Amino acid sequence: MVSSHTFCAGRSWRGVGDGASRTLSVTISQPAFPLPTAGPDFGSWSMESSRNPTIRLPHLEILTIHEHVSLSWFFGCLELPQLQNLTFYTCFNPLPTDKASILILLDQIGAQSTKFTTNAQKFTTGDFVSCLELLPRLIHLVISSASQYTQTWDMPRYDAVATLNDIALARMTHSLPPNEDSDSLVPMLQCLEAHVDVEFSDTALRAFVLSRQSQSKLTSLPGRGKLRRVSIDFSRAQEINILPKLAEFIENGLEVSLSYTKKAGTGPFSPLEGLPVERVSRCL
Repeated sequence: MVSSHTFCAGRSWRGVGDGASRTLSVTISQPAFPLPTAGPDFGSWSMESSRNPTIRLPHLEILTIHEHVSLSWFFGCLELPQLQNLTFYTCFNPLPTDKASILILLDQIGAQSTKFTTNAQKFTTGDFVSCLELLPRLIHLVISSASQYTQTWDMPRYDAVATLNDIALARMTHSLPPNEDSDSLVPMLQCLEAHVDVEFSDTALRAFVLSRQSQSKLTSLPGRGKLRRVSIDFSRAQEINILPKLAEFIENGLEVSLSYTKKAGTGPFSPLEGLPVERVSRCL
């Protein structure tokens, strides 16, 4: 049985863990909330102090977090030894002085996670690369949008930028020829989906895919995954057609979906635009 629960600050957490719960969705909109009483099948809660509890959920496999306030203190309390699938959305652009809360979370639970979904445009490129460093067993990476979340604190922050750029993609690209000492990130990755704010070039994407497929083809190094699916939505025009170079791998089962759409231009707008010419003349 898989059940999903959504909790908000100020509401009772009683009943979490009734049955064999494996999924938890948390939306916290206030900085403090009462701790739940967990059932035996869900996990256990050990209160060390009112400000620093230990929250252990030994059976939790799927966790979804929507961060509306800073949750760094909360993430530092978590022990989730069986977590496989993490979805994390934040409304904040990064602070120049504070460690990103997602890094604190992944410090706690990233080692065993195999799927990670996030709105990475809210990270710096450095923080995004650090996230990947904390996800050594990652198989499925999804970059998506959480446009309903807006920044709510009036504090000096870095501007939100497109995080998935050539620098980040290069850190995920294997060295060629195959090398057991390659330090490329997420070596077990099989699926990459990026649907918002992608800024890497077609050339960098081609190098990434070729390195992943060639490494898998030429050698069976331990801990290396074969790329099976790439789905990218670009907000720009196509630079080069990379599909001919990937034809052999596509014939052998690699799924490649690439979308190119130019960003809409910005500028002055007149309410008369779009009206028939005769109606415009009457208005004037």
